[in-house]
Amino acid sequence: VNGVNQSLGGFLVSGLLDRRDQAKSLSWIRDGKLMQGELRQRPKTITDPMAGEMEVWLLGFSLPRQTMVPLEHVANQDRWTHGWNESVVQVSREVETSLRTLGGLFTGRVSTSQLGGPITIMYLASSQAEAGLGPFIQFMVLVSVFIGVLNLLPIPVLDGGHLLYYSIEAVIRRPVPERIQAWGLQLGLLLISGVMVLAIYNDVSRLL
Repeated sequence: VNGVNQSLGGFLVSGLLDRRDQAKSLSWIRDGKLMQGELRQRPKTITDPMAGEMEVWLLGFSLPRQTMVPLEHVANQDRWTHGWNESVVQVSREVETSLRTLGGLFTGRVSTSQLGGPITIMYLASSQAEAGLGPFIQFMVLVSVFIGVLNLLPIPVLDGGHLLYYSIEAVIRRPVPERIQAWGLQLGLLLISGVMVLAIYNDVSRLL
């Protein structure tokens, strides 16, 4: 995959699932002959009973089950370094995805029907828990990263709003007038309340 030899099914799948929107060059041996090609995964929109419309990427093929080796069964002499590197890569990727999703909500590229409230989160969490401890922890990390990114938006009442005020004060060399802070607080509460109402509305709509 992209010039990197993969002798284990688990590593092969990890390479294919990374950056699904990008084409990957493949080389494989069939009947003793070296063959080459390019893989372009195709996105497909499906409807989940609770999460609504979701975009998934179709791989187009699957490996025989007997060739798959779980990554946790593969010996690694430096697991701490490997785990740290994987955490940095995956968290950075989730932050990028969260920013794109939030930007898409404001620009209209992402439908507001994608918003989910506590009911949707509980439904998805239970589904991931049934799949195993690993998927459940990964889902909770995803939710935590998204909430963290949301909290840093420059909206009053959020931490990002406080950072915005601090930045303004650093530029103008004096505190932001209390009247403006109060106005910003009301606007921020109104915006956050509207998002929460919309998310809960989506939850109820999916149950009906």
